[in-house]
Formats: sequence, structure tokens, C-alpha cells
Amino acid sequence: ILTVLVFGMAVCRLFSITFPWSLDLPLLLFTWLAFLSMAQASRERAHNGVDVLVRVLPAKVQYVIGIINTILIIGFLSIITYHACLLTVTSGKRTITTLGISYNWLIWSCVLGCILMTFFECVNLIIKALHPEVTK
Repeated sequence: ILTVLVFGMAVCRLFSITFPWSLDLPLLLFTWLAFLSMAQASRERAHNGVDVLVRVLPAKVQYVIGIINTILIIGFLSIITYHACLLTVTSGKRTITTLGISYNWLIWSCVLGCILMTFFECVNLIIKALHPEVTK
């Protein structure tokens, strides 16, 4: 939908047809798509990682580093979620004028995405703790 929308607006600009919401709607959709996609990647443990140095270490050390890494990720996501919630309070009256909706619709994508990622990382942590033989 997002691709078709942006392509359609580009074609319309060729004919000097513009829409006031032509930048805001794709931005809103892209933000939601990005955060929900990140949550899906957390669920499937599909985020890219740089583990060149970790792979040369013994398996037990890799396991401990994986646990510490997941705890750090959960902490980082919790901080982002907290500050995004604060941002919703401070920008509550701000609106996306071309769409006529609250700016919080944009911020809530971050809040929801980070809450979902935190949940999935907690699930991954529990799986790692209960099943150390799972390597990914």
C-alpha cells in the first residue's frame, strides 16, 4: 500500500497535481511499518548481529554474552519506551495538520513497537535461560 501510494503521488506530481497530505501519510505509514517490522524481527530472532569476535569464544562464554546482550537490549528498549511515553504527554496537543490527527499517532508507533520488542526479547531471554542448547 505504501509503495503504491508514494508511486501514485509521484505520478500525480508529473502532472502538477499535489495533495496536502502527500508527505505526512507516507511518513505515518512508514513509521508504523518500521516499528511493527522491528517487533516481528525480534519475535523471530531475525535481527542482524555482529558476532565475529564472540564466535571464537567457548560455548559457555557465548551463552553468557548472549544473556547479557539480551538484558541490555531489554533495558535499552525500556528506556526508549519510557521516553516515548513522556513524549506523548508533552506533544498531546500537537497535530499533523494535513491529516487532522494528533501527532501522538506517530509517537505511539514507537511505543507499541518497543513494548512488543521488549516482550519478545523477554521471551527470548526465558528461552535462552531454560534451554541453553538453543544457539540462536
